[in-house]
Amino acid sequence: MLFRLAAICGLLVPFAFTFGWLVGGLAQPASYDWTRHDISDLGALTADQPWIYNQIGANLVGLLLFVFAVGLWRALGPTRAARIGVGLIAIAAIGEFLDGFLRLDCRAIDPGCAQPTMSSVAVGHSVESSVTIISLLLAPFVLAYALRRLPAWSDLSRPTLFLGIATVVALFGLTLVAQGIGPRIGATILFVWVALLAYRLLRLDTRSRAATA
Repeated sequence: MLFRLAAICGLLVPFAFTFGWLVGGLAQPASYDWTRHDISDLGALTADQPWIYNQIGANLVGLLLFVFAVGLWRALGPTRAARIGVGLIAIAAIGEFLDGFLRLDCRAIDPGCAQPTMSSVAVGHSVESSVTIISLLLAPFVLAYALRRLPAWSDLSRPTLFLGIATVVALFGLTLVAQGIGPRIGATILFVWVALLAYRLLRLDTRSRAATA
């Protein structure tokens, strides 16, 4: 039951995240441009309907990702690389959950919004976001090494490495083109990777139940 629940949670992650920033963005004024403005603006204290991003795109995504990490921890076994890789996902999950509470003071489109005068909560948001991003960026590379040593997962080692590289390229490369595009595309690639691992976890659970029956 744990594996099945974890797999379902992992499969829901990209949908919940995309819903959070897409619908949350539609709730903002026309001056908000998803290609230029940060996702975090959607949950700011001055944002319109901030619960859409904070409670769905952040809190819910964090919970789903953490449950997935617990199941993956059990599924991949006690190897050091697997433990570190899954641990990075769990750290990112906690950070994503906290992201719904550590809110920016204002949006970039708000008159007089000056980041140098950030409150302690907004500073906490910046620290949490940095830890979350770093954890998510490192996780695919660590798990790509771990998966190749596990027979039931080894075929996902190269796709994991490829998606990890694609995430880095998207995050840093596309951000130079437009500040809002890079984080959205990068996070989407990462969460599609999570869904890929979740689907494998679901298939392994299904096979185990069939063998038991």
